[in-house]
Amino acid sequence: GVKWDPAIEMRACGGAAGSRPHYAVFAKGEVHEGQVVVDIPKSVCLNPMTTAISDLITEAEISGGIALIIAVMYERAIGDKSKWYPYFQILPQREPLPMFWTKDELKTVKGTELRKILKSDKLLMKDDWEDIVT
Repeated sequence: GVKWDPAIEMRACGGAAGSRPHYAVFAKGEVHEGQVVVDIPKSVCLNPMTTAISDLITEAEISGGIALIIAVMYERAIGDKSKWYPYFQILPQREPLPMFWTKDELKTVKGTELRKILKSDKLLMKDDWEDIVT
């Protein structure tokens, strides 16, 4: 399983009113350069190979970010039947990522590198949708 160095701890941090708390890792003391403070085996990380539908993802030859998205969507969809359910319960309901911003919010980054990246990401997501879903 996961191995924590006693030099660190996880704490719940206040979230916005009515939202779940956020969690963060804090050092309890001095942490030295090169010191391993946590060891997390891949087997305890949600990914396309650890989802309950890993065989279907492999069979469909889906990989990369799309495979992870499908894994997360499936595990969230089955709710408390998922072994990842406790993990999902500590995540925020909604993360204010720029790709989900309103048109007014996007105006605030007009002419910036971020706006260019968001346009590019939107095109890549459209391509993924057309390749996988349609």
